[in-house]
Amino acid sequence: MEKSAIDMMPRKLPGGEFSHTGSWAYLRANQFKHVGINVNLLTEKGLKLESKWLGYDTIYLWSTLDFEPYHPYVLNVFDGPQEHVAKFFERLIWSQHDHIKFVSLDYPMPDYGYRCKRKRDRADADTKMSDYWRKVVDWDKVQQKCDSITDWVLDPGVKFLTPPQSFKDFQAKHPIGSVEHLHKRLIIGDSHAHSVYVPKSIVLRKDGRTLRGICKKGIEKEITDFGYDYSQVNELVCYWGNIDIRHHLCREAHPVSATYELLKTYETELRRHADMGKMIEVVSPVPIEDESRKLPSTGYFEKTPFYGSRAERQEIVEIFREELQKIAQRNDWKYFSWPEHWYKMDGIEFYEQIMERPRSVHIARKFYRWDLEHDIPNPNLMRLPAAKILLEF
Repeated sequence: MEKSAIDMMPRKLPGGEFSHTGSWAYLRANQFKHVGINVNLLTEKGLKLESKWLGYDTIYLWSTLDFEPYHPYVLNVFDGPQEHVAKFFERLIWSQHDHIKFVSLDYPMPDYGYRCKRKRDRADADTKMSDYWRKVVDWDKVQQKCDSITDWVLDPGVKFLTPPQSFKDFQAKHPIGSVEHLHKRLIIGDSHAHSVYVPKSIVLRKDGRTLRGICKKGIEKEITDFGYDYSQVNELVCYWGNIDIRHHLCREAHPVSATYELLKTYETELRRHADMGKMIEVVSPVPIEDESRKLPSTGYFEKTPFYGSRAERQEIVEIFREELQKIAQRNDWKYFSWPEHWYKMDGIEFYEQIMERPRSVHIARKFYRWDLEHDIPNPNLMRLPAAKILLEF
């Protein structure tokens, strides 16, 4: 029987249940399972790089959540251009891996050889770069290997019918009928989206997408721009609003009225899709953590981690929850909410127990809607009777 695994290219794949980076790999593994492909996640501690891929026939290569596919030069490496980091890329051309079929996840295979070589060639003599990176690795050979890896997966629940020449061309000009959706449910939203995943769904996660932004762009365009076929989507699970609450609504002259107006616009947008026969589910925002929590600067907007006091943003969260529930009821749509007691927790207790570690704006994989490892409704949510109803799908 063929053995397959997911591994991360530039550094070790984290397996912790509080890791945001690792959560995406666990999502992909669960999605693969529900299209009949069993994959291991290479998160085990103590495995040597030289033997990590031995025994596998197919390795799905994942390029991390912060990978920039459209920038021809950017290469983010966690520990800098050191020997052990260079080997993460060089292992593609190690002879013990000649038998392995490589498939790129999320994007066509990145040009890692070129990016690593460019980093080397642009480094000054006093740059902290290992001799192994500078002199030992044949980056041209690594690039040749990257060029030879033509198989890639947009989403495990999507099958290519017309092989795309490049990801950029695929997203810009993909023809209708170029993909087949193996599942008809689409989870769509911002960077929080995959936390509400349930099996037999495809996922469209657009980091930084606000509710106001999606209402302006339109859900159908978001779907088609990504490369999915809108006509094959029967159900939309929609999760936006956390960014608006964190950064934008309290900047309005009248935050409360601006919130009601935004949600009214959201309902109008969703009704367009319901009128075209789509089933709709809306998701409540996450609670507001204590303001003392330190966040990475990547989550800042206009140099601040949030705008508005915790109390002000909590008020906006409650409006979202009440209005989304009313919207769902009057339109006969589904509504998913996180456990009620989360919204009553002390802010410090919430981020210490529920959120990712050490710093993030997201809830931890341990508390996702679906237990991605055991493939069951998450028992950490099912303990509450009210949540049992809301977890149905």
